[in-house]
Amino acid sequence: LLSRPRPSRAVPAFRLSASTFESPAALVAKYPDAAPGALAAIRRGEGSAFVPGVHAGFLRFAVAPGAVDAVVFNHPHLGVEDAQRHRQLLAHFFHGARSVLRGDRGEAGGR
Repeated sequence: LLSRPRPSRAVPAFRLSASTFESPAALVAKYPDAAPGALAAIRRGEGSAFVPGVHAGFLRFAVAPGAVDAVVFNHPHLGVEDAQRHRQLLAHFFHGARSVLRGDRGEAGGR
């Protein structure tokens, strides 16, 4: 999630909020070579935040309406091979992403 604050020398060009469904401890256990460094980098960043416990399908309940300019979605996996459930997750995610984007300037994307 990216939001652009009003321009100011004291405020960074954007604020980054990295969210995940899993706790920091679960991420470190799952990705011991990458997670500790990534979490530390996010926490060091001025204007950035790490927000655990955010379900991609319920984004609209975790973020205020119109609060962000861009949403980047790194397609999570549900842990099962079920195309219908993945389709439902994506539908809920895109609906939620649309609701948290700021006006006409917002964009949603993935990779």
